[in-house]
Amino acid sequence: MESSTAISPASGPVAVTGASGYIGSWTVRDLVEQGYHVRACVRDVSKPEKVAHLTAMDELGLRGTVELAEGDLGRPGSYDEAFRGCAAVFHVGAAIGFNREAPREVFDSCFTEVQHVIDSARKSGSLRRFVFTSSFAAVAHPRPAGYVFTERDWCTDN
Repeated sequence: MESSTAISPASGPVAVTGASGYIGSWTVRDLVEQGYHVRACVRDVSKPEKVAHLTAMDELGLRGTVELAEGDLGRPGSYDEAFRGCAAVFHVGAAIGFNREAPREVFDSCFTEVQHVIDSARKSGSLRRFVFTSSFAAVAHPRPAGYVFTERDWCTDN
């Protein structure tokens, strides 16, 4: 994997983990607007309530296209097929437990899940760029509807 190599839509498809989430959806949209063929990775492609907004992007006349792909952060190798032939992976997904697990379980699973994604990325054989970002994990716990996050909300629990 060459991490300093620039890519373009001509480089081949790109994959986005967590594509059904807020950050993932906007990442997919931005890439499609730029002309990329995006493999939008979600846990279950058969749930219209999770994927309809992604497939609808193909109806908007944008320059790129969306293809749904399945992947589960908790399962090793589940992204192997989705990443095959991709020029880039944007790892935006994160499993959020909302305090149903012990804090140590959440902390440990983050490393395991990222390792699953990295392992699949390495197996792809075509990857030129890997982008790892954080959204919810960098901000403090959920707030009431309408709450506006600011810099004061960055998570200090770590």
